[in-house]
Amino acid sequence: MRVGILGQRGGWHTASLQEALAQRGITAPSFPVTRLTARLSARPWLTGDGGGGARARGARAHGARARFARMEDYDVLFVRIIPGGSLEQVIFRVDALHRLENAGVRVVNSPTAIERTVDKYYTSSLLEDAGLQPVGIDAVPNALFRSFERRLRREEDKQRTIILMDVGHEHTTVVFGRSGGICFVKQIPSGAARFSEEVASTLGLSVPDAESLRLRLLRAEPVDPSTRRSVVDVVTSAAEALAKELSLCLRYHTVTFRGKRVERAVIVGGGAYEPILLDVLRRHLSVEVEVGEPLRGFDSGADASSRGVTGSSADLALAVGLSLKGRRQSGGALGARRAAREPVLEGERL
Repeated sequence: MRVGILGQRGGWHTASLQEALAQRGITAPSFPVTRLTARLSARPWLTGDGGGGARARGARAHGARARFARMEDYDVLFVRIIPGGSLEQVIFRVDALHRLENAGVRVVNSPTAIERTVDKYYTSSLLEDAGLQPVGIDAVPNALFRSFERRLRREEDKQRTIILMDVGHEHTTVVFGRSGGICFVKQIPSGAARFSEEVASTLGLSVPDAESLRLRLLRAEPVDPSTRRSVVDVVTSAAEALAKELSLCLRYHTVTFRGKRVERAVIVGGGAYEPILLDVLRRHLSVEVEVGEPLRGFDSGADASSRGVTGSSADLALAVGLSLKGRRQSGGALGARRAAREPVLEGERL
């Protein structure tokens, strides 16, 4: 079976897919959606730029350079992301997926599904037409704060501030909050992807290979000592740059909200699984740093060992916050609380 991945190279999602497929004996090259070439009245209909050496197994170049692969020769194509662009660019990329489906390629995350979910109004209207009532649309800082707000119910919590840091793939969302609401929000254009990008640049690897190397280190798998040292140094440098941004946020809060002591910093998101980042934050920030457990207090009934490398639920913070939208809890353990509906279509104050 010939499998390819369409999306931006270097994402952890692409690397995870490639690793899972490799365990089944399938090599899956990745191709940026932004570098597709289309033809009419000629074959191949669509070619993808594999960046050299990523040509489809068994695909025929038909005069193209070896690094270009015929997309219609694949059995399955996984679509991971459709990046932004002009209206014409976005329409072309989705139309290209339709062309591949018409050619018999199985497209996972089909163009029809993308068209139905990319616009929140259209998605909501489809849900209503199906008899489902959307309860609201939320902002990332609100969902992030809500996932931990239930722990700030005591009277003394009104004077204590916590920092929530969601280290995502490309961005880090920083939220300062205390009982009663959010007081400061900042988004930093740097996330966990930066670690792999820096490793790839330093060691001369592709970003997926750098991501795979970092995963091996996280799993304590054997790695050449000099390579390990290089990876640690590079990731430490990138983590220190992020820690500096977070320190500036903490300094701003201290000056602006005098007397509001910051009690601790809670890190969630995919970046929470990087121990080097945790170590750097603990050395650079003047508050206690801990990995968030948004499922704490829930009777999930799930085996912690099923939660990946670390068994943590840190990457579920936003999902937990979204699931709590529209519910107000009061008293007792969370598992025993009786949740009452609250208005959710009104704007929420940041």
